[in-house]
Amino acid sequence: MDKKTLLRCAAWLLAVCAIMPMAMSCGDDSEKKPTGTTASKKETETIDENDPYADRLAISDDLGEYDFNKYEYRIVYTDRVDNMYDVSMRYVVDGESADIVETALYQRNRAIEERFNCRIRLVEGCDPFSMEPFDFINRQVTSGDDMFDLAATQVIYTGMLVPEQLFLNWYDIPNINFDKPWWSDSNKELLTYNDVCFAAIGDVSLNAMAATYCVFYNKRLGADYDMPDMFEIVNDGAWTIDKITELSKDIYVDMNMDGKVDLESDLFGYVSDSGSNLNAYLWSFDNPIFSKENDELACVYETDKLDSLVAKLCDTFNIYRGIQQCGYSGSYVPWTFFSEGRALFMNSYISIALAYLRDMQDDYSILPYPKWDEEQEEYYSMVDGLHHALFVPTTVANLEAVGTITEALCAETYKKVFPVYYDTALKIKGTRDEESIKMLDSIVASRVFDFGYIYDGFKGFSFILQNQVGRNNKNIASSVKRLRNSAFNWYDKILEAFENYEG
Repeated sequence: MDKKTLLRCAAWLLAVCAIMPMAMSCGDDSEKKPTGTTASKKETETIDENDPYADRLAISDDLGEYDFNKYEYRIVYTDRVDNMYDVSMRYVVDGESADIVETALYQRNRAIEERFNCRIRLVEGCDPFSMEPFDFINRQVTSGDDMFDLAATQVIYTGMLVPEQLFLNWYDIPNINFDKPWWSDSNKELLTYNDVCFAAIGDVSLNAMAATYCVFYNKRLGADYDMPDMFEIVNDGAWTIDKITELSKDIYVDMNMDGKVDLESDLFGYVSDSGSNLNAYLWSFDNPIFSKENDELACVYETDKLDSLVAKLCDTFNIYRGIQQCGYSGSYVPWTFFSEGRALFMNSYISIALAYLRDMQDDYSILPYPKWDEEQEEYYSMVDGLHHALFVPTTVANLEAVGTITEALCAETYKKVFPVYYDTALKIKGTRDEESIKMLDSIVASRVFDFGYIYDGFKGFSFILQNQVGRNNKNIASSVKRLRNSAFNWYDKILEAFENYEG
């Protein structure tokens, strides 16, 4: 192993990063109206001080006024092919909809089109686990054709294209301001390396919030089994893997009295899928793949607690009747148990509330993923790899239009769409108590976007954990050893793409 790789595998490093100042605006054929100020039309609107979102609405996007002469802003996207619309793109709809989220998206797009004299349209979209959109991106950019302006696509598959030098550095795109609240802090912190950021997380991608992992808690069963105050446990910092195991492991009822554990009808303390829901514990236990100090990235996956972490999860999900894991191949997925009132706890992502629990009879609460132990200071939430990251192809001809419209889409989503989805759709229809509303705020604020996960390419360390726990195999050291050289080679290839970027 070379010196560079050894350095990247150093021990735990705290994430601190200095960002490169925004590049100067590039010239293009658009006409910028001389205003003498950065004030935009939006900023002249009167804001009702009693509006609960007044603080959001008052934040300037600092974009000024542009006329892009009917510029077509074209988006390549991936969309989940099921009824979980809240993890889909849905940038454009044909008109007003009975669905409040779709209506908000439609109104956002029309407002931006009118403001900048542009048109927003989709050019490609399909299931995130199909290679079609990624082949499209590779083919079009490699050919040099200016076919799209933004890829809002499944993050891991798109990250695999980075070594091909198909994407621009976000810091070279005019009017993009990562200091604004509609951009994730991770863009400047962990997703920037060598003053380059290829994948950005912005609020225009609603699923970067909707795909955040959490734990659902059935309040009726909690009362039946005399559970303690769950919010008090969380707020006291005592919500750990040992605590949820203690509370759920002995809760089992043979509902059909057939003398065997029956997923179709029995009642359980805790249910999980056997894939990414288990994988999310890696980050909730504060064991990321990569971390960074002084703009130097390091692979920190093989921590002192990794063996104990895997052993703990193997025991939790494989030896108790009250705790069950199941896959997606059958009809009984985790939310089936939970929605039928047959599970005290279920882990999944936030969007499950709106997609599958709207008609649930029992009241429920939303909690964060447990910590490793009480010594861990913070709760952390992983975002499933289905979520979009934003990439700009090197073939874009009008960078000022792309930067301005992208910034406006993120800003307007933060101001107008995110509140509709988050507070109206989720908090009223998808949750049942005020404590969960506050807890949901905290969970979203605790999201983790790990460089080693986003650029894993299904070749790194990101998915070992779920395979180990799913198969009840505690020997993770052997699995890591088999993968180590190929994983480091892949991560080196990704890092070299950042190091060799010339703009």
